[in-house]
Amino acid sequence: MVQRKFAVGDRVRLTAEKHSVKSPQDIYTISRMLPAEAKIWQYRVKREGDGQEWVVSETQLVQVTPES
Repeated sequence: MVQRKFAVGDRVRLTAEKHSVKSPQDIYTISRMLPAEAKIWQYRVKREGDGQEWVVSETQLVQVTPES
């Protein structure tokens, strides 16, 4: 299996259209690494703005860079 791209504490954005608004408060922190589903790593993420949590796949995430 491919290595994970993210670790607990990493700051990310969701790329899934139903969640993505691209506002500054839509930055999430990886709070837990979950087992793979259909050979795709899963993560629990928490939105920094209001604490809302989601379970998402690695393919739905992009790393937040300082200029994001």
